Amino acid sequence: MATKWKSSFIMLIWSISLTIGLTGIYILFSFGKEYIYWDYFKTPSFQEEVDQFAYFLYISNMNNLDREVVLTVTDEDIKEYRARYGDIDEEVKNIKKEYNARLNQLQHTKQNIIIAERDKKIEDMEKIFTSDDFVSEKIVGEREEMIEDLQRKLENASQEFHYFFTNPQTKEVYSNLPHESQETEMTSEKMQYITDYTIYGIEQFHHQVSDQERIFQINNQEGWYEGKIAVPKSLSASSPIMKAYSDYRQSQLIIWIFVVLSIISLIFCFRYTKELAGLTNGKAVFFYNKLPIDVRGGFFLFTAVCGGLFIVKCANELPTQGMGAWIALTMAVIPVGLTAAQGILLFRERSGWKKAAQNSMLKRAVYILQEAFLNRKTGTQLFLILGLVFVLGAGIITIFIHPVAWGIYFVAAVVIGFPLVVMLVKKAGYFNRILEESATLNGDIPVIGQSVLAALANNLNGLIESVKKSESEQIKSERLKTELITNVSHDLRTPLTSIITYTDLLKQGELSEDERNAYLDILDRKSKRLKVLIDDLFEVSKMASGNVELHLTKVDLVQLLQQALGEYDDKIEESNLQFRITQPETPIYAMVDGQKIWRVFENLIGNILKYSLEHSRVYISVSKSDSKGVIIFKNVSKYELNDNEAELFERFKRGDKSRHTDGAGLGLAIAKSIVELHHGVLEIETDGDLFKVIVKLKLE
Repeated sequence: MATKWKSSFIMLIWSISLTIGLTGIYILFSFGKEYIYWDYFKTPSFQEEVDQFAYFLYISNMNNLDREVVLTVTDEDIKEYRARYGDIDEEVKNIKKEYNARLNQLQHTKQNIIIAERDKKIEDMEKIFTSDDFVSEKIVGEREEMIEDLQRKLENASQEFHYFFTNPQTKEVYSNLPHESQETEMTSEKMQYITDYTIYGIEQFHHQVSDQERIFQINNQEGWYEGKIAVPKSLSASSPIMKAYSDYRQSQLIIWIFVVLSIISLIFCFRYTKELAGLTNGKAVFFYNKLPIDVRGGFFLFTAVCGGLFIVKCANELPTQGMGAWIALTMAVIPVGLTAAQGILLFRERSGWKKAAQNSMLKRAVYILQEAFLNRKTGTQLFLILGLVFVLGAGIITIFIHPVAWGIYFVAAVVIGFPLVVMLVKKAGYFNRILEESATLNGDIPVIGQSVLAALANNLNGLIESVKKSESEQIKSERLKTELITNVSHDLRTPLTSIITYTDLLKQGELSEDERNAYLDILDRKSKRLKVLIDDLFEVSKMASGNVELHLTKVDLVQLLQQALGEYDDKIEESNLQFRITQPETPIYAMVDGQKIWRVFENLIGNILKYSLEHSRVYISVSKSDSKGVIIFKNVSKYELNDNEAELFERFKRGDKSRHTDGAGLGLAIAKSIVELHHGVLEIETDGDLFKVIVKLKLE
């Protein structure tokens, strides 16, 4: 417990020291230039007072101000005066609007006074734009007030300052001292402050002359004025200058003491920074570190801004020696301490900022908005509906402000609110219907309109159709799997049975030489048949697993097809089929594995010889089409092609359903796999008994 209290005390002292240090730095940069002067009379603000006094003196006494000239109004003055008010209709409209607002807040008995005041103001405004005499009176009145104001300011300033000026050319003297003591009084022994001052003309005070005082800029033809301006030692302590002098000294003392204290405090903070870093642990820190990085950053900025505002408040009030400065300084300690602690925690985990940013609240908000606007139309509609709901909800407040709002809100509710409710109810009903239909997967979900719900219904219909198709494919796959097992068993068992049978016969000793040779010939054919079947099964298995290595070379597809046909020359001659070959005179080159593509051609030509109708024609063509080599095989089948075209690619699937031929039913499956390994396409088309195979390969 003692350790915990000690840690808290150190953190409190550290926070106080940091607050004082930061406040001192702010004061140094904000007020340092103002309080570096030895006394108030050296400051720029006092010099401005001296210049202003000289300006009043020159305008009122030295410039030979001619009231008659100043009060003379020209046509240009009248135009400028009217230009202040712009358009008369707009001004009258603004006056009526201003007074109507006041009339609505008053009782009927008091409205007459306001109405009279309004009418008088409107009448004066109309006179400004219609009567030159009226405008002239207004201008003369303003200028007389300006002259009186300047003289009054000079009289007040003359109570603070003593002055003595002479014109070197005319020897004319201007002073507020008795004539007999003008020379003797203006000395540093009798004056608290004294300075030499020269007045050259009105241009010297251009930064102090207001727009309306430009009328006093009468060129002085009498030269310049030399003299002194002083503050007497006899000036009362309650006078504005002496009070400012005293306040400056006190504020200067407080500020520089505070600046020195802040430097000491910052040294203390720097000395104990490591100790403070070691204290930033515990349950509160554990939960703080669990917050998203941008939330922590937000807290950091919030406490920093609060602390900064209190520091600025303290610094601004400290020169005035008000209690508000010390209250603000006290209030700044907690946010400054929290900001420092958060800064240490955030800096300590700087290596994990990038990772933490991925889990920030801003990142989540952006993700939510992105999800909402995946369909931009839907996101826009959502925010529009939310905006309308908010406006209608907030509009209820207006009905308590003004009776007219009842009617406006009622119209808005009927025109906007009621249709919005109906639309939302319909959308909710449609959504519930989609939800119910999607649960049963029975039939099509109705697609109503073109909204996002309609798109959802359409997508669900597609999914339902895909599920049904998948179920059909699964049934078909099970059927084909059964057929596969049956066909594999039959095709493997048939030659194997023959081998076993004739092997047993050979074991019998009472066989003639001719019988033995015949049996051996049958065993040879059946074993070769079994080997071919097993080799085909092994190759199909490799094709299906993709474990096939291709040796790509530049191959002429025309020549490769001719070689494949050449291998079957004898069988083609023995058959009663008429082959029609169409090929270009120029080579068609492709980057393929020649052995594998030759196998494709071999399988397709072999199938033609096995399954073509006797005395029919066979058409084979090679051509180019869209940077692809196209090889087409067409023949008339001797068996009925009642099967689905896709099923003809299935393993052990043959047109010869009675399985009288020697084929294993793997030829098309192997050919298709080889072509697809070359990123080509093998397609089958059937039309009655017409069987057509199209092979497409990418050219070099």
